[in-house]
Amino acid sequence: MASSSLDKDARILIVGAGTFGLSTAFHLVERGYTNATCMDRWEVPSKSSAGWDLSKVARTEYGSPVLTRLAHESLDAWRELEPFASEKLFHQTGWIHMNPPHLGEASREWFMRSVENTRRYGDVSQIEDLPDEDAIKAKCDLLTGDLQGWSGIFNGNAGWVEAMRSMQVLGEYCAKRGVKFVSGPSGVMKELIHDGQTNNVIGVLAEDGTKHLADRIILATGGWSESLLDFEGQLVTVSYGYAHIQLTKEETQKYARLPVLHALGSGFCFPPTADGIYKIAGLPYTLTNYTSVDGRRVSVPRDKALNPTDTLPEECVDLVRRIARACLPELAERPVVYSAMCWDTESIDMQFIISPQDVQPWFPSSPSTLYIATAGSGHAFKNLPVLGKYVCDCLEGTLPEDLRELWRWRPDKVADALPEKRVDIKDLHGWRHDGKSEKDE
Repeated sequence: MASSSLDKDARILIVGAGTFGLSTAFHLVERGYTNATCMDRWEVPSKSSAGWDLSKVARTEYGSPVLTRLAHESLDAWRELEPFASEKLFHQTGWIHMNPPHLGEASREWFMRSVENTRRYGDVSQIEDLPDEDAIKAKCDLLTGDLQGWSGIFNGNAGWVEAMRSMQVLGEYCAKRGVKFVSGPSGVMKELIHDGQTNNVIGVLAEDGTKHLADRIILATGGWSESLLDFEGQLVTVSYGYAHIQLTKEETQKYARLPVLHALGSGFCFPPTADGIYKIAGLPYTLTNYTSVDGRRVSVPRDKALNPTDTLPEECVDLVRRIARACLPELAERPVVYSAMCWDTESIDMQFIISPQDVQPWFPSSPSTLYIATAGSGHAFKNLPVLGKYVCDCLEGTLPEDLRELWRWRPDKVADALPEKRVDIKDLHGWRHDGKSEKDE
């Protein structure tokens, strides 16, 4: 991929101050760019970002070698790269990654492939095989559930990161180094602005009429991406579910030494926070919220920041308890004090889109001015420290060829989309608490 000349004082506009947007801003200033602006409805940390969350898992077990390598790079960055290292945002508790027996051969094969990728690209001294229930419980004697027939590994390199605080720290770091942050109505994208002669994208029109003009525009718009631009079927905005259970002071002390727990098909649970919040997460399907946007049927976030009384649907609250029922049944039926839908966007192959958007009719031969950085697909946040490096490589024309092909704008691949189980929230119950029906949207 040929490198492109981009002056360090070029006007660079980032739309979205979530995971991709903040990471891109960070790497721009680290490379010496001096004129970057990041716009979002909210001040950092953005309440509309998938990163608006208490915690996220940081692990390396993926069926994709690229995602495994990226996750290893990110774990090193959480530990060693400023401002992440000194703020101690990463908690290296390790994690137990388990495969229940009822999921069958396909699940076992994926599990083995994910572990093999981690061994190939990581520190094998930190990986311990847990071939049966006895081994799992010997590794973590807090587990009290029936794990007969289960197997797994313990990876001491893994753990969890403080999500909202990480975004706050990174936003402050970027602001001190010259990134301009715009929030409120002038931070909400309404539409792209095109040059009247070339029809190239030259900026963004905000909700309040503000025109943000730039030499390069990067859409890092997460779950809102498909409602702002036609992705030709490459994306679906989806939600994952999580809930919080409040522990007593004594319970918090007892369970403080938990690693992160993960069971394929069941979900995750986290060690309690210092104030006793025990987070459980994971559904057997993702949620959608389909509506019509400019005549297109697209899923859009049911943003909790704009709908603060929303919770998980009743059916989903029960489902996220599965990991606790399996591992810590004494906590499984405790009252949920908070639950939420976490909106992200998934690509057709669960890989990112980091690419110039240069295949639309308004780009017949001109250099790319519009870039895409989205499709977190449930695994972006753990890579917060390094994602922006690859966005900057894309911007500068130096992204390695294999990643350029993997993460390109790819509507030609839509026919090969991975099958995913999804349920629309309008077909579920008990998530809306503003006096209206779930069918009203």
